[in-house]
Amino acid sequence: MSVHLTKEMIEAFIMHPDWRIMEQYIEEHFANSTSIESINTDNPSTTVHAEVLACKKIDADIKGLKKAFEVARRNLNSKKVTYE
Repeated sequence: MSVHLTKEMIEAFIMHPDWRIMEQYIEEHFANSTSIESINTDNPSTTVHAEVLACKKIDADIKGLKKAFEVARRNLNSKKVTYE
């Protein structure tokens, strides 16, 4: 399933002056899920390995989401130049 940011979503949320506060909230909300320091190393190595991979995946997803927000913000006001 692929979800796309619509122009309406970008204008209503991402372009809002306080949107950065929400981005910060999202990052802080997932801070425990992206920290490998919280992994119990007493677990079997396969469990520890899986948890490290999960932390890295969640971190990459959050960074990707923030990048998508920034690209959407930049592209909303840009105009394509055509040379016709």
